[in-house]
Amino acid sequence: MRRRLRERRRSLPPRVRRRAERRAADRLFRRPEIRRARHIALFLSADGEPETADILRRARQASKRVYLPVVLRGRGRMAFARHAPGVPLRPNRYGIPEPSVRCFVLRRTLDVIVAPLVGFDDDGRRLGMGGGYYDRYLATLAKRRRFRRPRVVGLAFECQRVPAVPRNPWDVSADIVVTEDRPRHGPISRRSHE
Repeated sequence: MRRRLRERRRSLPPRVRRRAERRAADRLFRRPEIRRARHIALFLSADGEPETADILRRARQASKRVYLPVVLRGRGRMAFARHAPGVPLRPNRYGIPEPSVRCFVLRRTLDVIVAPLVGFDDDGRRLGMGGGYYDRYLATLAKRRRFRRPRVVGLAFECQRVPAVPRNPWDVSADIVVTEDRPRHGPISRRSHE
């Protein structure tokens, strides 16, 4: 399923891709959790993911602090580090740029985590790349009871939607998945809106 969905998003024609990315970014910035957020964790696009450079620029223009994922050596884990203008990026072991200056953010500081995904379903279940980095990070947040958990917003193309994502006990769903088509509320978000 991962291979098929990755190929599907990579094969979007350039014009269709650009239009979908603009619409998804517009929908993302209309979300109340994004408008209210002061501290946003964001990913830099790779492997056909929706381009996030415009989202990064817009977040900075709105005076939001932006944090990017950093893969921690030898532990199979990640953290988020502040990315300010002018801070150089360097590729990690997967070739994805990350901040070279490691000013890690406390988990309780984040308001929103915009997460990449390979696939998703209408219940907000997300299928990642298979490394488990986001699931491990989000699982540690789920255990915290003393602070408000950041909202998890998946960002994807509509072509990545599937009828059902296989579920493992360690998987963490997104609260909302935003595409060029419409936002889809996950089970946690749906309960809070009822």
